[in-house]
Amino acid sequence: MISTKKIRGDIFLISTILFLPGVLETSLANNVPEEDRLVDIYGTVVCLDKSDQSLVECNPSSTNFALITAKATRYLFSPNDPKSGALLDPRIQKETLRVIGWVRQEQLEIKKLLIVQEKGLVEIFYRCDVCNITAFSPGPCWCCREAFKLRLEPYFTP
Repeated sequence: MISTKKIRGDIFLISTILFLPGVLETSLANNVPEEDRLVDIYGTVVCLDKSDQSLVECNPSSTNFALITAKATRYLFSPNDPKSGALLDPRIQKETLRVIGWVRQEQLEIKKLLIVQEKGLVEIFYRCDVCNITAFSPGPCWCCREAFKLRLEPYFTP
């Protein structure tokens, strides 16, 4: 037979194990370095030269991008971020964007990339309906090699 003390001790141990990760995550989130901060910013995309210093005209070979806000603040996009591939699309480059993401090591990593339109926010993604594949960047489908089609869907705040 199991004693009440034993059961209560086991329940305490289990509840401590289950809730401890949440406590650690919360405490760590309060000590986030300034450069690893979550941002929600609006702006337009510009292309930069190889040194990330001078503005250049965007072309198909552009690889360095930044977001310029209305207050002229410049956020460099991380070239290693797979979601920044949408910035290669000239249709996206001419739009006003809302970017939710993190600034890490002085570069912007995208969590959510949205287009600002009069009717509201629009989510950006690319789709191959033949293969049922969704991507964040333009280019050929990984399966059939047909070009992904740009899809713009209304964004609803969760």
